[in-house]
Amino acid sequence: MESTITEGLTLPSREQWRRNAAPAEVTAAAREDTGRWLEKLIRSQYRKESALGGAWSIIDGQDALIGSWTVGERLIQVIVTHRRVHVRTKLPAAKFKASNAEKISAAVALGRELFGLGAESAELAKAARGLGDFAYAAPKPKDQKGFRTCYLVVTDGVSVKYSFVKLNDDPAEIKGNRPFAPPRPWFRERPRAVS
Repeated sequence: MESTITEGLTLPSREQWRRNAAPAEVTAAAREDTGRWLEKLIRSQYRKESALGGAWSIIDGQDALIGSWTVGERLIQVIVTHRRVHVRTKLPAAKFKASNAEKISAAVALGRELFGLGAESAELAKAARGLGDFAYAAPKPKDQKGFRTCYLVVTDGVSVKYSFVKLNDDPAEIKGNRPFAPPRPWFRERPRAVS
């Protein structure tokens, strides 16, 4: 669970990115897939076209696309792996010293605005747990019915990360396709280094 909480919390360094960058032609299918997921998840007033860059094995050993844009004063960053869409931004008002429940409440309010989180989010503050300075919560398994309800919220009271599992609304997929499977390559195979 801890790796799911921390996945996408920090961006790779420029050096890591340079060493692992994948050319656009290798990531074309992943970028097209990501565009569809972002369109489904993020409300139109917070969504903009973004040049997504890809890198092999860059986020916890997984291939990922990373991009960002601003809407008004709000910076929105996306980190997308084969299995998850992570969206990072700042809370409207910093609550660093707040309780875990207060941090999650603020993150849920913003999540309703950005994504239209539904009724399943009402209980998240009660379910808030801590990991160091971070508070995190996810809907109960019985409420996870598809990509809109199968997510994790992580916040330190200043920044927030929403991690959505890429699930379709097929009940069989939801039951058997949990986010704990080992990562698999998403982009075309990386060329071997020539010695």
